[in-house]
Amino acid sequence: ENSDAPAYTCVENNLGTRTSYIVIPKISESDLNTELTLFRKGTVAHEYMHAITHAYHLSSDLPSWFKESWSDWAAVRVFGISSRDATRVNNYLDNTYKTFTDDGIAYGKFLYPLFIKQNYGGDATVANAVKNLSWANHVTHAITDALPGTASFESIFAHYMGHNYAPKYF
Repeated sequence: ENSDAPAYTCVENNLGTRTSYIVIPKISESDLNTELTLFRKGTVAHEYMHAITHAYHLSSDLPSWFKESWSDWAAVRVFGISSRDATRVNNYLDNTYKTFTDDGIAYGKFLYPLFIKQNYGGDATVANAVKNLSWANHVTHAITDALPGTASFESIFAHYMGHNYAPKYF
């Protein structure tokens, strides 16, 4: 919980039932300029995706790269790319020599669901990867089973990295 954030998600597990809710702190009149209002919409979309993801799978069991990249995909679909997102993407692209599961650069990885959206069935494919979490034992299986045809997480990931990989020379 971060009371300074424009919105945040709370997750509770009561008697075996998972529930999530989004907290939106009180907004003052002076906060209602256009840019901030759009940013808040993006943040609410991000948090809402966390709540949806949690409805399909216990959130604490999911890797940060999946939780944050899919939630940032939702924010970008509502708000578009912000300067903060551009910074995160550039940081991720500068570090693609690291493993994809390195969660230190999780937020910039929303490029991956955007790549899936653009090349492998649109928003429905990205959303179905989340729905598949209800039964899949790993996020890569949830993604593979959302993809059309014989595509797999591994095959499209190789295609994705062909666009994004930036080798580093030390």
